[in-house]
Amino acid sequence: DESELALIPFPVDELFTEHLPSFDAVLLQDIDAVEYKLARHLPALARYVRAGGGLIMVGGPSAFIGGGYAGSPLAEVLPVSLPEREQPFDTASFEPRVTQAGRAAPTLRAVRELLGEQLPQMQGSNTLGPLRPGAIALWEHPDRRAGAGAMPVLALGESGDGRAIALGVDGTHLLEWSELGERGAGRAHGALWEGLVGWLMRDPRYESARLELTHECRAGAPATLHITRLPGAAVDVKVGLERLGEPRSSPAPAEKALRME
Repeated sequence: DESELALIPFPVDELFTEHLPSFDAVLLQDIDAVEYKLARHLPALARYVRAGGGLIMVGGPSAFIGGGYAGSPLAEVLPVSLPEREQPFDTASFEPRVTQAGRAAPTLRAVRELLGEQLPQMQGSNTLGPLRPGAIALWEHPDRRAGAGAMPVLALGESGDGRAIALGVDGTHLLEWSELGERGAGRAHGALWEGLVGWLMRDPRYESARLELTHECRAGAPATLHITRLPGAAVDVKVGLERLGEPRSSPAPAEKALRME
């Protein structure tokens, strides 16, 4: 908008043509793809995610359907579908409901330790469609529906070699600046974003599958590994055994030493 005052123009084309491969992650927070001239760069951004990049789309009136992303190449890498013929958002207040996967997810562990399963009242929600195959919902709407199930509010998913997060609210600051946030000394907001970005960047602390020894490992004694996966996670877990100091060998069968949950 020529009426807006800016010392320099925002370098949209430069960022999304020259520098995109160098980004660790891209966060789109309530950004209208048409107004901010991102639409022509969405195919490149989708390729960036599939090639191993990370993406978080955060809600607001100009996010998801309201931002012109429905039917775009970028919509195909999100963990939720975006219906093109529905209202882009609903203004009714609600408290997100933690799913079974959300209660087990390392991504939300620090938030649960601070606040339990209670979350602040959010001022409205974006319209999100059903989960894509392999994606996981950590929060869902208690009243709104997406297909045959509850509408996802916070969802994680993989696309190609990359990862994407859909967060259908713009009120996560209430985890810090609210009466409930005060109970957690304002730390829940930072804990949420540390977990989301950590999962996006493949920090082992936030991976969906966890592996641990059930007891100390001793030479010559049997060892049992305990592997935990999130409910509903489409994760194939493969375990390879390799003696220290020797060249890498093919994974050895270890099915008898695994207990799956």
